[in-house]
Amino acid sequence: MLVGKWDWRQTYILLRGMENPVIQTPTTDGVRRTYQFRRNGSFEFRENDVLARQGRWEVKQFKTGESIHITFTDQGGQSFVSAPADICNQEFTLQEGYDDTGGSVLYTRIGK
Repeated sequence: MLVGKWDWRQTYILLRGMENPVIQTPTTDGVRRTYQFRRNGSFEFRENDVLARQGRWEVKQFKTGESIHITFTDQGGQSFVSAPADICNQEFTLQEGYDDTGGSVLYTRIGK
């Protein structure tokens, strides 16, 4: 379900004490970000078509009915992100947050 190429659409950030959320997009940031997830469990993350990260990915669900988590591991074996995720049709969202801060990053499928 996650295998394929995904294009960043927006990041939504709302931190404690903020009156209004910050919404970042490729237009506001001047950056294109893409993930390529392969069936063999490898991934590439690119910014403006330049390789920024690569490694392994894995989808886990800790308890039935809970959100899935996507764990990213770099080439040295260090896990650097484990985030709840929602995958629906042609979009997936990583829910990133710490304590009462939060953000979500939306990607849209652009290819296989």
